[in-house]
Amino acid sequence: MSEEKYETITSIEEYINIVRTVREQYCNRYTPKLYFRGEADESYKLSPGLVRAKVINENELITRAIQFYPEIFKTSSSAIELLIKLQHYGIPTRLLDITTNALVALFFACLSNEHEYDKNGHVYLLVKDRNRNRNINEAINIIANTYKISHETISFKNYLEIIKTFNGYSEFVTNLNIIFESIGETRFGNEINFEDNEYMIYNILQYISNNPIFVNAAYLFDRIRIQSGDFLLFSNIIENNDGDPMVNSIINNLDNKHSYVKHKIIVDSKCKNQILKDLELFNISYSSLFYDNIDKNCEIIKRSICGE
Repeated sequence: MSEEKYETITSIEEYINIVRTVREQYCNRYTPKLYFRGEADESYKLSPGLVRAKVINENELITRAIQFYPEIFKTSSSAIELLIKLQHYGIPTRLLDITTNALVALFFACLSNEHEYDKNGHVYLLVKDRNRNRNINEAINIIANTYKISHETISFKNYLEIIKTFNGYSEFVTNLNIIFESIGETRFGNEINFEDNEYMIYNILQYISNNPIFVNAAYLFDRIRIQSGDFLLFSNIIENNDGDPMVNSIINNLDNKHSYVKHKIIVDSKCKNQILKDLELFNISYSSLFYDNIDKNCEIIKRSICGE
């Protein structure tokens, strides 16, 4: 979004009216879907867990999790499935949870932890540019697999040599022309001395570094289905330093003014509790969205009976 567009709401009714207006403005047969991200603290950025947790060595984190629970993580059929499983079990990854359910996002904007109790929440409304992202799916497992790459900044040449060893690379290369045409990125001209294929790969991956990929979440877990969950997949920052491209160790954020972001709705902190009560009328509650968290839900039952 080129300029900040936001409104403050105090009720579900106000929220739905804004969502309806944004949908009518941006959604059509080419972009039929709105995505939402709810945050309990309006100061939080659109950043994946790796960035928020300030993880330095992504590969070590994921390798340790696989070693500890091989029966869960080693059975993953692809790199993106592995990341989704890790995300589900609380390991920070380069994925950011989003949802296609506006009320679920509103719930998360109101579900404050103790230190967020007095903070305004917010909901981001995002739209995927289908015209420029329709063939990026070929790159999903390539980007998901890059957790294996050194956490140090490296040259793009070295980065590319590692990527060539990943599963799915041949399919990615087979579709290079289609992907390159779909993103329309040709702004580097002849600044970089690449072969044709390498030139296209560089532009595609550089584009993705600035434009996270929308990932349709296979319903590996009932929780994802119940929450209408999808993901944004982030990649490392790729920079052209005077014709010497480098892949930064830093995972990119999604800027508030990115073209994906069409609107931001602020949730007044004083109204959070009432909105949560109203959301229960639509079966949107912690118990329904996290029904598989038995310990937490038993605690909620205890409190409701004992009046704590």
